[in-house]
Amino acid sequence: HLEEFTSTEGYWSSTDCVEIAKEVIGFTKAQSLLEIGFNIGYSASMWIEAGISNLVVIDINNHRDTLPAIRATAQNYKDVAKVSWWLGDSKSEEAYELDLPKIDMCFIDGEHSYDAALNDSWLGIHYGAKWLIYDDVIENHVNGISDVISYLERIKAIEVVKTYPMTWTEQGSVVLCRVIT
Repeated sequence: HLEEFTSTEGYWSSTDCVEIAKEVIGFTKAQSLLEIGFNIGYSASMWIEAGISNLVVIDINNHRDTLPAIRATAQNYKDVAKVSWWLGDSKSEEAYELDLPKIDMCFIDGEHSYDAALNDSWLGIHYGAKWLIYDDVIENHVNGISDVISYLERIKAIEVVKTYPMTWTEQGSVVLCRVIT
């Protein structure tokens, strides 16, 4: 359902991604997911196929194919999952005022700066996430996600539960964290 859409950004669709999604859903028992950073929906599809039945998307909508891909994903999975979305900046005040259902887990894959990843972590927690899963975690890297995880561990807001190597990019990790706060 996503073949006609294009993006210059990553594609979370390899066999390794499928296995990570299945393992994370099996471990966390999450049924609802807030995905921050949809792009064109490959990871969203993986999460639904792994067992997510309620997907909420927040995306800044910088790509021409984002909204059509969200609609295609909602249509493709209409019999197994509810897909809803808000297009806007996750760092905005509006993002904290949405009428969202309580969520089990938040997949953080939006803007990769320190400030954005920290904000997105708090946003997921704000909406009830008991689990945060970070994509593109690269230690000592300009993207800042690894530093956010370290900071949230230091203040005892989260604990790292499992790290998965991103074999499809040959750098970085996907990191599953339990929310403590």
